[in-house]
Parts: sequence; C-alpha cells; structure tokens
Amino acid sequence: MNINIKKQSIFKTHLTLVFTAFFLLSESAFSTDLNSSNWFYDLHYYSYSEPSVGVTDNSRLPALSWGYRNNQGLKNPQEEKKLTGNYEFALVPTTYSGSGTSNSYYTKFLAEIYLPIRNTSYIGLGYRNHYDHFGFGTTSTGYAGYDRKSQYLYVPIGAYYFTSYGSFKTQYNFFIQGKQTSYFSQISGYKNDIQNTQKNGYGIDLSYVPNRANWEIYWRYWEINDSNTDASYYSTGTLNGYYYEPANKTNELGIRLAF
Repeated sequence: MNINIKKQSIFKTHLTLVFTAFFLLSESAFSTDLNSSNWFYDLHYYSYSEPSVGVTDNSRLPALSWGYRNNQGLKNPQEEKKLTGNYEFALVPTTYSGSGTSNSYYTKFLAEIYLPIRNTSYIGLGYRNHYDHFGFGTTSTGYAGYDRKSQYLYVPIGAYYFTSYGSFKTQYNFFIQGKQTSYFSQISGYKNDIQNTQKNGYGIDLSYVPNRANWEIYWRYWEINDSNTDASYYSTGTLNGYYYEPANKTNELGIRLAF
C-alpha cells in the first residue's frame, strides 16, 4: 500500500470526525450536564518535545478524543465509596520536526480508575498507550521513519474543589514506569526493535467545569526523564549502536464536551 495514500485516508477520516463533533455540539444545545457521568468528546492542542535533541511533534488540527467517565462518586462525598473511572481514545494528525520534517498521526488510549479516600480527594491507577504511526515513510531530509509506542503506568492522586461558579480538579500523576518501543525493524537493513524503560517523571491534570454545563476546559502535562539504553543491530547481526529515549515534555490543552 502507498504510505502517502494511507495517511491521506486517515487525515480525511479525522476531518470527518471533527465536523461530526461540531455537529454534535450544535445538536446538544448545552442540554447535557458534564458534571454527571457521561460520554464525551474533546478538541485540543497537542505538543510534544525532546529539548535535548531538538525534536518536536505538534498537532496539525485540533486533536480529537472520545470517551466515557463516571466521577459522581468523587464529587459527592455523601455517596458510598466506590470505584469510578475515565476512558478515552484519540486520533491526531501531527507534524514532526527533528531529522527533517514529516506529517503523520498518532492514536492514544487512556484509562484511569479512581477510589475516593476522604471528602473529594481520591487515588487511583492509570494507563496511557500512545502510538506514533511514523513507519515506512521518510522525512523531508530522507531519514527513514518508524512507528513508536509509548506506555505509561501511573498513580493519579487528586481532589475536586467547589465554588459557586463550578468545580476545579487538580490531579498529580505519580509515575510508576514507562516503556518505549521503537520499531527499528521497519527500517531497511535493521534487525531488531528497541525497547527502553523510563523510571522517573510526573504528570499534572487540571480542569474546570461550570455548574450545570456541558463543557469543560483542561490541561494535561507530562515530563519524563531519560530512559535506559538498548542495543540496535543491523540485519547482518553487526551492532548498530545503543539508543535511549530522551527526556521529553507533553502538553495537551483543550475543551471537553458532553454528548
């Protein structure tokens, strides 16, 4: 399959979904309250960087996500303590800049479960799977692309704060471990994929939703340190070198809307 045709197809799919999201927004007419458990979609800006090596990856259009969350047990301390959660999927076209430039896209799955601990504070467990679809293409300077999979396991710790206008959520993501897989085997002449482990980092998740509203604004941030190294080999079995995942930062800023 022609890689450019495939990416154009994904891009057209994304445009269709964006227009569908705007249609749903107009249809909902602010009749659904995002303070309750609900299906949602969001439009956001995504930015990723590896400052030490000059790599960036930014969304080309407002990124689109879909999901479902149940947070009533966190907002109402009078309810019986029970597990609640947030689950979402994203499809985002991006522009990479580093060893040349390249247009691509990523998909993301995120799941978090929470347990209330006191009043409106909570603790939980989170998993984030981010997959960059760079493979089998080339950058503007001729460098070969490859897919990358980023997996985070973490503990969300947070609380809700209420005012007469709405509610604020503050959440700190205690980083347990990250696993990065770089699919070097997609590059001609390379034998194996690279797997790197990340041990140090943290995340922040802030949001605000007005009372009786179907929208919410949010900001997510990740800062992860250098990983360990892993060996890469040519298809002949000769050592190519040792590679690591550089320290990186991720920002997401957007608006979330209830179906």
